[in-house]
This record gives sequence, structure tokens and C-alpha cells, in this order.
Amino acid sequence: MTDYRAEISAEFESYFAQVGPYSACLDAERSRSLDEARLAAKSYAAFLDTTPAPEQIQ
Repeated sequence: MTDYRAEISAEFESYFAQVGPYSACLDAERSRSLDEARLAAKSYAAFLDTTPAPEQIQ
């Protein structure tokens, strides 16, 4: 293990350096998709409020 200590340490350091930005990217995408879903739900609610249900159409 001592022969590869520097290489193993470099691999872990690289991993930890990349995991933060990757997690931040996932968080940003999650936030964006939730905002998009809220907007879609709001649009759908407005549609339901302005469009008569089929049983109300004669």
C-alpha cells in the first residue's frame, strides 16, 4: 500500500474535489425542475378554473 499511497491519495483528492460541484449541479437541476413543475401546476390550475368540465358542456 505504501508504494501506491500517493496515487491513491491523488485519486481520493480528485474525487472529493469533483463531488462538490457535481452535487451543486444536481441541487440546481432539482430546484429548476421543481420550479418548472410549480409553474405547470399553476398553469393547470388556471386551465381548470377557466375551462368548463365536460359534464358542464351542453
